[in-house]
Amino acid sequence: TWLVIQFRGQVAWVTAQYVSIFDPGNLQLALPIVAAPATPTPSATTVQAEPDIIITNVTLAPSSPIPTNVLFSATITLKNQGGSAAGTFAVATTFLPGNIYSAQNLPAGLGAGQTTTVVLSTTFGATGNVNNLAIVADLNNEVAEGAVGETNNIFNISYKVDRAVQTEQVRNYAAAANDDLSGNGTQDISWDGTNLTAINGALIGLFSSDNYATAHYDGAVATATSTVFANPPAGATIAFRSDDGRYGVIRIDGRSGTQINFTYRIYIP
Repeated sequence: TWLVIQFRGQVAWVTAQYVSIFDPGNLQLALPIVAAPATPTPSATTVQAEPDIIITNVTLAPSSPIPTNVLFSATITLKNQGGSAAGTFAVATTFLPGNIYSAQNLPAGLGAGQTTTVVLSTTFGATGNVNNLAIVADLNNEVAEGAVGETNNIFNISYKVDRAVQTEQVRNYAAAANDDLSGNGTQDISWDGTNLTAINGALIGLFSSDNYATAHYDGAVATATSTVFANPPAGATIAFRSDDGRYGVIRIDGRSGTQINFTYRIYIP
């Protein structure tokens, strides 16, 4: 049971278990029964929606394989998928090979639901195969994106930088043969039915991890240091330097007895 009382000019409620009633005239029987007021409905607290910057797409130009000594651009599409505007922020990456830093600031920020593009550019001097290079939106954590928004600012890209190819051909030797892969009139490779040998100053060497698709010019320069590759298996990827100093890559496509067939490319010096 609850009792309603007047306390300091206001209505208050107190439970009867804490009240002692002195009523020798039994006047409490004449007291009215007061209905308790309805439980108030709590009002919702308005939470300000946070911005959320993401990268939705990256377009490479030229596309992979990217030639050296040519202006390269990565066009990055950004979106604010959050519920409020984002202020100033930066987008950046460090391009490989060469550790080339590139960044763009967006001083006007990005409104809620809006999309924009920025371009990061560079010129590569070295070659290499690049996997999962991170492009970062909101590089300096200038935008308060909340717990979820701070975890989705990275977009990974993969590509290869390589020199232009002068020639790409296929060879099939049924038995022992000498050949001129570089096409300069001097034989530079010999097959004896078992071993592949570089001749007349040419060099070869086995790539330890690259395949024909990922092998590149600088890797061939570093790998072509031997003259003999004994019993090359199908699937092997071989670096090659011609007798006149041009580099290339050979892929052994098949072996059967003394027969061998392979695909190769020679780079423009």
